[in-house]
Amino acid sequence: MGLSKIASRLIAKYGEAGVFERPGVLDESSAPPTIGASTFHPATIAVVNYELADRESVNIQVNHLRALTSIEGLGIEPSNGDKLAVAGRSYSILSVERITRRGVALFYDIQVVRS
Repeated sequence: MGLSKIASRLIAKYGEAGVFERPGVLDESSAPPTIGASTFHPATIAVVNYELADRESVNIQVNHLRALTSIEGLGIEPSNGDKLAVAGRSYSILSVERITRRGVALFYDIQVVRS
């Protein structure tokens, strides 16, 4: 079993169903310019606390959480402008790190804060 499958299996076991909301894009061809509809992308996500060692080494605040996200079935690459909803809670995305091994994406490690 490949590492991507193992990561997805662990996230599926300990995670929950979640949804990424990607804001619509600005359509400047209309007068006045309008923002298109948001799109929604389901994913399996495990929201966990950062370890103390993680908080000491980088810019991670006490109220920041880690959203480990399976790549399986996810139709987008999450980005800072997206919103995230898991278990009835809304989160703003602060940063996204794509975890890879030899160029193959395994999962996303996303820094979030409750919004």
